[in-house]
Amino acid sequence: ARQGDREAFFQSLGDLAVISLEDFPHHLYAGSDSRVSAYCEVVNASTGSAAGPSVASLWVSTNGDPRIGEDDVHLDSAFFGFLAPFATGGGEFYVKTGFDPVKGATHHLKLVVDSLNEVDEADEENNTWVSSPFTFQ
Repeated sequence: ARQGDREAFFQSLGDLAVISLEDFPHHLYAGSDSRVSAYCEVVNASTGSAAGPSVASLWVSTNGDPRIGEDDVHLDSAFFGFLAPFATGGGEFYVKTGFDPVKGATHHLKLVVDSLNEVDEADEENNTWVSSPFTFQ
């Protein structure tokens, strides 16, 4: 294929990307009933195509690596509908962690948009966001 054809193809794809993930540390308590509260914002960075629907997954981790590892714990998933080019969508998570985190240990939230790889995208590398470090109280 010619270079112009390849560029036109990728411009016709949607491009979901995480633009923010805010955890609310006042909701982070250690113990068997631990809960996490967070808000995320997702954008379709495409100039030409709608993107979606898709699923965003929220994880908690003891490391800041954007890749999901075997020690990361899945907390919850949220559905995002179609997003027009440059449109944004937001979602809130308020979930029980399902585990007893170590009080005072450093953790990160990780959000993966299009976590089921349902959307063909121009850039698959911008689908993960890692929060600032926090501790469970």
